[in-house]
Formats: sequence, structure tokens, C-alpha cells
Amino acid sequence: MNTPRLMQFGLMTCMLASLTAHGVLRLSNGTGGGLFNDTATWADGVVPLQSADTWCINANDVVTIPNDYSWVRNVINSNEGTLVIEPRGLLSQGRMYGQFANWVIVSHGTATVTRLALPAGGTLMVLGGDFHISDSIATSAGFLLDGGRLRFGSSMGATIVSNGVLDKKLGGLTFGGTFTWVGGTVANAVPTTNTERGQISKMNDGCTFDQNNQTYTNIPVTINFNNVQLRPLAQAGTFQFDVYSATDNDCDAITNLPASSVLSNGVNVVVGCGNGLPGVWSDYTGVSYRVFQVNGSYATLNPSVPNAFWTWLGDGKTYEVVFANNISIDGSVMVDAIVIPEPALGLLAGLLAALRMRRS
Repeated sequence: MNTPRLMQFGLMTCMLASLTAHGVLRLSNGTGGGLFNDTATWADGVVPLQSADTWCINANDVVTIPNDYSWVRNVINSNEGTLVIEPRGLLSQGRMYGQFANWVIVSHGTATVTRLALPAGGTLMVLGGDFHISDSIATSAGFLLDGGRLRFGSSMGATIVSNGVLDKKLGGLTFGGTFTWVGGTVANAVPTTNTERGQISKMNDGCTFDQNNQTYTNIPVTINFNNVQLRPLAQAGTFQFDVYSATDNDCDAITNLPASSVLSNGVNVVVGCGNGLPGVWSDYTGVSYRVFQVNGSYATLNPSVPNAFWTWLGDGKTYEVVFANNISIDGSVMVDAIVIPEPALGLLAGLLAALRMRRS
């Protein structure tokens, strides 16, 4: 397509973005794009003014928000080509509109958009940083997460998670396409349908399901599995639960599992303290936390429960927590001991370190 024709398409498809604008709609050059803050990137030789303008990236153009540059304005802009955000780049805006498929957003930096109002056939690639879609409206875009954090609480198109954190903001696990979980973390997900519950069973080696990382709530999150089997395909990976006080069962939990659920010792159940615990360490020794509730025998639930380090807000100290018996017959883990370093040993270690430094 020649340049005038390309510009015509860009103008037509970006009109929606200009409806709420009080300034000028700036179109990318149609000859390959460039850095966002470079006058040569824009057809009229003017970088969009954040105080007034809106902008549109034409098809086949690649426009990059470079390191140490920010676009912050709550208006509608449009992407028909490729938008790249570098690691120290920042984008904060309203909706991102578009009319044609094959658009791409590649984000290594920080971005907040209210909605991706783009057609299917495009892809959001989050490779680092933090990309936040703040609206709850469903989108059929394709998603690729290979680093950083993607925050989106509503339904998604075909999605691949290989690294980073898919933060569902206490939303479900609905995908309008295949969900492929290769690695990385799914956090703050609360599935409410059997299809959504089944997505958790795609966890395998290198995957972590963090039920509540306390970004959106600091109270326990419980997932009712509605008698759906919990059977990670590779019998590996990590479930992350957090406790919230010394109260028995005051923890994240998965309930109503069928007896046919299987968790082998290739699965780790990590029990942490999230953002810290009230009280002091002595309140917690011997306390049990029920992380699984199964409707029947627990014989097939045998994951490993490694020791953890917990921080107590009451004394500001962090100590190693030792658990007993892995998962007990009632689906609980018990704090067997908390390892408090001996003051004398700590002093001796300090003296030895000082002596080594002196000799060197």
C-alpha cells in the first residue's frame, strides 16, 4: 500500500480517537514510525502535545515510547500498527482504539489503559514492567506474558504465560481461546465456574499459583472447587498460600475438592505470611492452617511443604518457620517450630567475620 493510501486508512480508523480531543489528531508518518518524541515520527512533523492532542499509529509503523519519556493523558488514542514501550518508558491513557487486526503492543515498561478496544487478531506482549488494564470489559485480544506483571481482571483472549505474573485482580480465569501455562505466576485469581477451576490444573513445573498476594485484599481468599478434580498435568509446580494471624485456619484455602484429586510430592505447597503478621513469633508455634479440604480420603494429597521465612509486624523480625507432617490427614499444615537464632551464635559469627576481614 502506498503512503498516501496508508495515511488515508490511518485517518479513517483514528477518527474515533479524535472525537473527545480538543487539539489535533497526530498520525504517525506511514513510513516506518520511530521514537515517539521524535518529530520525524509524525506525519506533520509535530510530536503530540500532552496538553491537547491525540495520536494514531498507522498500520506497518512501529512507534516506541523510549526510556525516560512519559505520555500521561486520559484520552483515547489509537494503534493500528506496533507500539513499543521501553523499560523506563511510561504510558497512561484512556482507551486504546483500533479498527484493523494485526496490531501489536510490546511493553517492557509501565502502562495503564482503561480498555483495549481493539479487534481480535492483535496481540499484547508484556515482556517486563507493569501493564494495567483498569477496566473490567472483556477483550478478545491475544496475550503473551513473558516477564513483568499484567493486571487484568476480566476475560481474555488466547493467552500464553511463560514468565512474569498474570494478576487477575480477584477476577476469574475466563479465556476466549486457549490458556497455555508454561511458567510464571497466576496471582489473585478466584475462579467461579468449573471451566475456570480447570485452568488451575494446567499448572506444571515452573508455574506458581499465588492465591492471594495481598495486592487487593489482606484477608484470606478461599476457592470453592465445586468437586472438580485438582490434577496438575505434570504433578509439579507451586501453590502459594498465606496466613493472616495466629487464628486456626486463618489462611488462604482451596475447599470442596473431590477425593480423586491428586497432588504428588512434586508439588510444593508454600505457606507464607504475605505482607507480615500481627503479634509476635511466639503466638504461632503449634498452630495449624487448613489449606485443602477434600470430600473424602486425603491419601492422594502428598505435596511437599518447605520451610518458609515469616515476618512479624509486632517485633519487626523475620525467622524461619518449620512445618510438621507436610499435609496432614485433615488437609492442614502445622507450624512445628520457629527457628530463633541464638544470640551467642550471632555474636560469634560477627567476631569471626571481623577477624577474617582483619586478616585480609
